Amino acid sequence: MRQPIILPEKLDTAAASGLREVLMKTPAGPLSLDGRRVKMLGALGLQLLLAAQFRVRAEGHAFTLQASKELALDIETMGASGLLDASLTTVPGERA
Repeated sequence: MRQPIILPEKLDTAAASGLREVLMKTPAGPLSLDGRRVKMLGALGLQLLLAAQFRVRAEGHAFTLQASKELALDIETMGASGLLDASLTTVPGERA
């Protein structure tokens, strides 16, 4: 599996276009996203994560998302915890 794509600290509207470009340029295959440093997730960021997961799985590949506590909480708050598979992972040195 290739190196994970590291998500920005704020995954809001301002960051969405940059992430979209990165995801569009990513070749087909398994996709791993590192969201352990994400402190805030906006609706457009969530939409991109859901679309990426859908595309990768529709192609028959694995999708993984490592989530910070804040990212996992934002996903849950927006009602997407049943739609987006994210594993809660802490950053080295961070207290759980």
